[in-house]
Amino acid sequence: MGPENKPVMVIMGKLITGGPYPTSYILGRDEIMDFIGGYESVATFGIAPPAIAATHATLKIMDEENLVDRATWISDIWTNEAADWNFPLLD
Repeated sequence: MGPENKPVMVIMGKLITGGPYPTSYILGRDEIMDFIGGYESVATFGIAPPAIAATHATLKIMDEENLVDRATWISDIWTNEAADWNFPLLD
């Protein structure tokens, strides 16, 4: 897997709120997600106000703390370290 490989769908099960309120999300490319209309498939707590508030708070913290940039930095370190292991599936 390299940078040219991009997922068509990402499923975030119960993790986006950090655990205090169970909420799952499915994110995907437009050509995939266009098959599903808004709220056609909803989890038990998916559109409840506490779930939306918890999601908003989580995304705000991720932005304020630059967590995406930090995850990318850690991924780069991990990739460089794993490159020396010579495992065929870690390309």
